[in-house]
Amino acid sequence: MSLVSASVPSRAVLTALGLGSLVLMVHTFGIPLLPNAGHTLSVAEIQPDATPGSHAFVAAFSASAGDAPNDRRSHLEFFEDGTPLVGHAEMATVVNYGHGNYTHRDGRLFFSTSDNSDPRKNGRDYDLYYPVLYSPPLGYAAAFVFGLVVMLLGRSTAAASSPGPSPAAAKSVSRFGLHVAGASALLLLGLYCSTGTLSPYANNGNAFVATSYKFIYNPDHVHFRALFQFIDGQPRPVWEGAIFLRRILFPVLTYPFMKIWGFEIGGAIGSLVLNTAAFAVFLVLLRRFIGERGTIFAAWLLALYPGATYWGGLPYVYSIIFPACLLLTIGLLALRTTDSLARVAWISLAMGVSYLGYDLIVFYLPVSLFVLLVRGRFGAAVVAAGCQILPLAAWLFFLQHGLHQGLTNSNSAAFGVVLNSYRHLTTDLSGWWQIVQHSPAIALNVFFGANFLFLAALFLFVLLVNASTSRVRFTSVEVGLLGLAGALFLFNNLAPDYVGPWQMRGTWIARIYQPVFPALVLFCARWFAALPPLSTRIRWSLGGVLIAFSVGNALVVFGPILNNPLALSENVFFAFVDSMAPHSLYENNLRTLGRRPLGFRYEAP
Repeated sequence: MSLVSASVPSRAVLTALGLGSLVLMVHTFGIPLLPNAGHTLSVAEIQPDATPGSHAFVAAFSASAGDAPNDRRSHLEFFEDGTPLVGHAEMATVVNYGHGNYTHRDGRLFFSTSDNSDPRKNGRDYDLYYPVLYSPPLGYAAAFVFGLVVMLLGRSTAAASSPGPSPAAAKSVSRFGLHVAGASALLLLGLYCSTGTLSPYANNGNAFVATSYKFIYNPDHVHFRALFQFIDGQPRPVWEGAIFLRRILFPVLTYPFMKIWGFEIGGAIGSLVLNTAAFAVFLVLLRRFIGERGTIFAAWLLALYPGATYWGGLPYVYSIIFPACLLLTIGLLALRTTDSLARVAWISLAMGVSYLGYDLIVFYLPVSLFVLLVRGRFGAAVVAAGCQILPLAAWLFFLQHGLHQGLTNSNSAAFGVVLNSYRHLTTDLSGWWQIVQHSPAIALNVFFGANFLFLAALFLFVLLVNASTSRVRFTSVEVGLLGLAGALFLFNNLAPDYVGPWQMRGTWIARIYQPVFPALVLFCARWFAALPPLSTRIRWSLGGVLIAFSVGNALVVFGPILNNPLALSENVFFAFVDSMAPHSLYENNLRTLGRRPLGFRYEAP
């Protein structure tokens, strides 16, 4: 039986239940979808904070989830006579400074007034707005129901054979080149609309403003520029001790553009060219593994992928994450199918070179070994490991012994600090248990945050309907990437408390799990490729859902230039990287400097 069978009402009920639980999961762990409720604090609800000299006041409030350790969860908005106050403040700021700062945690709202007056006596209204049905327990229940529904639907169709694509569908993919060209053009447009003042990576923090043309860059700009200066042969004191020297591939590939137009402008142009070219190559190669129909679906899905545009408008090494992940995934698919040991070596060597761009070896080396070991190819796994490690090992050896550059800094030592914390696991078991208790909610938040909400939600939707339609199974590539991301999350988030330059736990750093996105895209594309003939009603329903996801992604990708409709792009980008900077900076930067991609001059207001 399949989803097209109208004679099975229980299947329709289960599917509806799964969709409802998916909505509640997104609402709780992604972005609030249900309406807000409002409440005006009465004088009787407000109590002064007991801390001597405190500017804070306290009101009990547990109708909506508040911030938790390492989980900036609260979506409560607090107003004084209609003017928004400053949320997510540190408790010390609320208590010792006040002036409109507030924090929502532990079932209580700690707040201060704008002028540090007594809210019980100053005659002002204090209103709060919050999403209804917003709490981790409800989200956990929704996740449990969703998983149960997927299991029940899968069991009820396990004996059926998996149908192939319909003849009508096969005719629709006859012009593959046009789809590749169209999707590449759309990706390039999104990348271009993320340059200049529109870059999300620069915009959701304390941006550095280039004085000559008033484009914005991330505060770490100087560290990225040092790589260009190194490649350009500038004096050693200029780049000495640069913390990203191990990630040298991007400035090497884009150096001609940087040399002609300068680091900022040329690097951004080089990033656009690199991302678009790698995207087109990926699609051409992917067709060999999943066919035209699935590849076309992947093309248009990735053309609106915010994970490309988040980094791609800047001349930074992070711009290589999207294209490298795509081509490394092709490497995994090739390793999964080849029987030639020489081919394994060459593919692995190419993968190893890509690790000079970003620290993707953490993901793709273990997954490649998993893919080979699942096939029982133990010798090939040894060869693959050696060839993938070789380029990075050689480069690091040259840095240390040829250029006498230290390999340890606050950036490279982060995971070592986490690993070292496990040595002290038994010293504070009660404190460690508090960390463990919050990790499931953080995991679900990170899943939606790392995948820019809509890709994560689409994957879960496909997982739900796949049980009754295409019934594709996970491949070793998809299992490997998802499993590795899960293992890395547990390693980071179950670590005992530690002090270090970086906290690798929590929702704020969801971005480090971005390399899992090809697994989600691959699964969705293979599901689409294997869809059986569907009734008109089902086709329209699925089409409407897919269009809705595409529109959501488009609003994120083009949000900066479109005046941030529904504040969607702002919320999605901050879920990906939340540096604890005020979220108001996102709009303030755009309003102050204008919404200008490359080529548009600054005009003072």
